[in-house]
Amino acid sequence: MESILEVLIAVGGLFLVIGFTADAIARAAVRRKVADKALSPEQIEAVLRRRTDPDHILKWALLATAVGIGFILIQFLPPDLHDQPIVIGLVLVFAGGALFLYRQLLRRGPDR
Repeated sequence: MESILEVLIAVGGLFLVIGFTADAIARAAVRRKVADKALSPEQIEAVLRRRTDPDHILKWALLATAVGIGFILIQFLPPDLHDQPIVIGLVLVFAGGALFLYRQLLRRGPDR
């Protein structure tokens, strides 16, 4: 169990570092574009508003919550199953369910 959790934490940490790095690079590119062009205040606000999409935040919140619930449920498995692939499968099922829920929420449209 501990070895699988260590691998999951290491891979998750790696993806977090890659994600934050990509986000920092994207933000720098947006700032550079805004600085290079003579944009009106309305155009600058529109560009910045696109970067803070609440649906994007919802996706990550649902995903983090579902994966956390998956890890909590792993604690209730019998000890002989802790080193089995079911541990990873359980976490992935919850992650997939969160992404499916996110997709369903987006399909409803803005009048949620």
